[in-house]
Amino acid sequence: MTYTPKRFDGLSVLAGKMGMPFYTVGGNQLLWDSDVNPEGIAVKYTTALSDTLSLFANGGGMWVEERGSDVDTSLWGLQGGLTHSFENKSKLTGGGGIP
Repeated sequence: MTYTPKRFDGLSVLAGKMGMPFYTVGGNQLLWDSDVNPEGIAVKYTTALSDTLSLFANGGGMWVEERGSDVDTSLWGLQGGLTHSFENKSKLTGGGGIP
């Protein structure tokens, strides 16, 4: 499920089985595997701060492994960053996160 409230432009709330909600640089699988479809809840927010600068923030809690005889393994993460667009249509993105 994806919920995008009209009242908060740029906000998306995802729940259930979803694609990876976290930002990956150029599709690189160094931090997040692109073929993993986690289950849980995530929040994504993007907004333009100016014509050339935008902000993004992502957060989520997902189940990694469900166990019947022990405590389930979960993943909680936050990330945020800024993207600057240049006149030649290239972009520079910087950010950080806590997995």
